[in-house]
Amino acid sequence: FPPLAHSNLSLPERTALHSLSSNPNWIIKPADKEGAMVIWHVDLYRTEQRRQVSDTTSYLSLDHNPTEEHQILISHTISDFITPALCPPKPPTLWLLQVALAFPLSPSPP
Repeated sequence: FPPLAHSNLSLPERTALHSLSSNPNWIIKPADKEGAMVIWHVDLYRTEQRRQVSDTTSYLSLDHNPTEEHQILISHTISDFITPALCPPKPPTLWLLQVALAFPLSPSPP
């Protein structure tokens, strides 16, 4: 592997990570905290996905994808708070937010 400019992994660690990530039997995901990662066997990962999504106390089944509706609501809400007296009509941060709303990242499964 070529050296990485900002890698905190040693060459053996990067080699092991590459080997695991190219193996379809293993799934590597970021952990919830502290920049760690978790490595799941694909069968256990799928079982945990089903367990979490079928938990009706935490998840609600939707009959449609509400992302576009939420994007419109957020965009209108932000626009309502912006007045010419307080800030310009299109500050750079708003433009970036509009780009983020227009091109959302797909949510990852657990």
